[in-house]
Amino acid sequence: MRKFIIPAIILLFSTQLFSQYSGYPSYPQTTLPKINLDQFTFGLKVSPNISWVGVKHNDAIADGATLKIGGGIVAHYEINSLLSVVTGVNYHLTGGYLYDSLSLNNPLTKDNYRVNYSAVEVPLGLRLSTPLVDKTSYYLQGGVNTSFIITASEKHKSSVPNTKIPALDIIPLTSTSAVGFFAGVGIERQILRKFSIFAEMNYKQSLSSFSNGIEYVSPTNPLYDHGYNEPISIFPAAMEFSVGVMF
Repeated sequence: MRKFIIPAIILLFSTQLFSQYSGYPSYPQTTLPKINLDQFTFGLKVSPNISWVGVKHNDAIADGATLKIGGGIVAHYEINSLLSVVTGVNYHLTGGYLYDSLSLNNPLTKDNYRVNYSAVEVPLGLRLSTPLVDKTSYYLQGGVNTSFIITASEKHKSSVPNTKIPALDIIPLTSTSAVGFFAGVGIERQILRKFSIFAEMNYKQSLSSFSNGIEYVSPTNPLYDHGYNEPISIFPAAMEFSVGVMF
C-alpha cells in the first residue's frame, strides 16, 4: 500500500506546485490598429499634359514643349476630414524638343528633335482639403513620384523634302527608373454619397535623369555612334491637367 501512497502524494504535490509556478510571465497583448475601409476611396482619371525637358550637356539645349496624354488609377486614404494620403498607379507620357547642332551634326536631319518617354508612375503624397461646402471642396496636394520607364525614343526630322525618318529606340540609353515630385491644386464635387467628380492641375518635375548618360559614350552600347561626345542628362517636366471620378 505504501508503494502507491507515496508516489500519489508526490504527484499531488508536484501538480499543485506546477499549477502555482508554471504560468509564464504575462505580457500585455499588442493589437494592430484597425483600418477602416470606409476611409479608402478609389477613382479613375484622364490626364493630358504639356511636357518639356531640361538638359545638362555641353551642346544640347531644350527647344520646346509637346502635348502628351496619360491616365491612371487614383487611391486616397482619409486621415481626417481635411487631410488624406494620395497614391495610385499612372501611365504617363512625357517628352520634349532638344536642339543640337554640334554633337548630332548630320546633314540628313534637322538640328532639333523630340524625345518621347512612357512610364508607369507611382505617386505618394498628402492632400489638404477645405471643408465640404455645397458639396464642393478645394484642395492642395504634393508628394513624390517614382517612374518606371517603359519606352524611350527620338524622333528626328529629315532635312530632305518628302522624306521621313523612323523613330529611334533609345531604351539602351535610358534609365530604368527615376524619382521626381509633384504639386498641384484641384476641386472635387460630390454627386452622390459615394461618388464624386474632380478636376486638378499638377506640376511634375523629374529630379533624376531619364537618360543613362554614361551609355551615350560607352563603346559597348549598340548606339555608341549616336553622336554625343559626353554624357547627357535629361529631366522631363510637365504641367498636367486631370479630370476623373472617385467612388
